[in-house]
Amino acid sequence: MWSYILIAPARFERIEVPTPGVNSVPDGWVTLKLLAGGICGSDLPYFRGQNQILSPAAATRGPRQAGKPLHEIVGEIVLSKHPDHAIGDRVVGWASRGDALAEYVVSSGDRLVKFDSALSSEHAVMIQPLACVLHAMNRLPPIEGKHVADEAAFLRSEFDGCGETRSGVDKAIRGMVQDGELLRVGYGAYVRARRMISPVTKEPMIGTIVVPEVWAWQTLRKLGVDP
Repeated sequence: MWSYILIAPARFERIEVPTPGVNSVPDGWVTLKLLAGGICGSDLPYFRGQNQILSPAAATRGPRQAGKPLHEIVGEIVLSKHPDHAIGDRVVGWASRGDALAEYVVSSGDRLVKFDSALSSEHAVMIQPLACVLHAMNRLPPIEGKHVADEAAFLRSEFDGCGETRSGVDKAIRGMVQDGELLRVGYGAYVRARRMISPVTKEPMIGTIVVPEVWAWQTLRKLGVDP
């Protein structure tokens, strides 16, 4: 089957690897034919050779593993050892090993759910990041009346009125980006950052001070989107 392997920062190579057989699928797992994938914010540091989310050990071996980095998937089940999934089901969820840049993917059935057949695969893949955010929110303890950490994400509009002119504010923001204190993550959206050393390339890099799940939630909230 086809797969892709990251051979250098931002550089994939298509390769052929063995198709997973029955013996390579543990009990409770399934084999999927990939129909669609979503790019997670946590994939980008890996793609760029930064690996700020992975442990040093995983960062060392990760880029050499075929199929990485992709874990947001939609697929059709072609082999099932899970009681809730049958061959032919279209499911969405997590690729357990994060190696879904491949024709076929082996994953835990517990991390996959069937979805409305009226949805296209390209639309259904958005269920995965939504579920990820909801799962993170459900894990938060009650915070009413407690002191919490300050914001990591900012919008350009929040800096209005902080300087004598808009151009002065923009210049200050650009300076913070150049100094590695802010990282631009979208149009008019920034996250507090710091300089670090890539565990893969050993080169200096700039990474966010919090994981993507945190700054993405803060950014959505500031944009008026209820996460």
